[in-house]
Amino acid sequence: MELVTGHSGSDHVDSTDAGAMHAGIVGTGTYVLGTGGRLVATMQSANVVRIADGDLMMQGRHATIESGAYDELTIQNGTQAQKRNDLVVAHYERKTSVPYTESLDLRVIKGTPTSGEPSDPEYQEGDILAGDAVVEAPLYRIPLDGITPGEPVPLFDVLLPMADLWDSVSQAISVSVDGHADGLFCSASASLGGVVIGANVAPSASIAQGGLVMRLSTSRRHAMAGRQLIIRGAFHGKQSAAIVDFPSDDAVMVSAEQRVDFALAETLSATIPVVWA
Repeated sequence: MELVTGHSGSDHVDSTDAGAMHAGIVGTGTYVLGTGGRLVATMQSANVVRIADGDLMMQGRHATIESGAYDELTIQNGTQAQKRNDLVVAHYERKTSVPYTESLDLRVIKGTPTSGEPSDPEYQEGDILAGDAVVEAPLYRIPLDGITPGEPVPLFDVLLPMADLWDSVSQAISVSVDGHADGLFCSASASLGGVVIGANVAPSASIAQGGLVMRLSTSRRHAMAGRQLIIRGAFHGKQSAAIVDFPSDDAVMVSAEQRVDFALAETLSATIPVVWA
């Protein structure tokens, strides 16, 4: 095994390292990121398609059209009374001799005219992560009916930022407090890390050793049933840890490891790691 993100005294990080990490995080396919103009294609004329700025992740390789810029590609003339499908593809190529440079650009692959239903032209499939030297990924289909091109049809998925994805997930998960210790005013909500709990504590309140702090139920099932976690620092300035049990796949139970006495109005808070099913 080799350490990638570490100082080794010599140049040792290359595109295969970054590509493998990107693919492991976002997936091994081809995705347009939710940045810039998201590589939107528009026909400028019967022979020119313009690709807006944005970012592409192709099997772990990142390519970009800089903000405010665009690429324009040529579409060859159609044929009267014939239909044709052209493809706009991302073309990746790695030189197989020193210095093994890599490149990625956008190209148009011309289809075959037909009087029937047209099919997409062939393109070079492959696996960059496995070391293939030439790989193409279709981004748009441009249908032509006679000499008239239709609107470009996207053939990719847009990969939304994790923040947007989490917003949609967290809004769909509710966490309710079903019970709690006397003197606690509790709250709980879903978070990126799992479940966030908090409570304001009345003066002179106490929780016995092993006593219930709060009991929660979740609207979405989790994969933590039967496990137990210990969270230090939940009771601010106190010795006791919070013991978290998951009696079922939609329940969370928080108890005190040791007796906790509150002399003043205090608070408790913690993030409970949860893997959602």
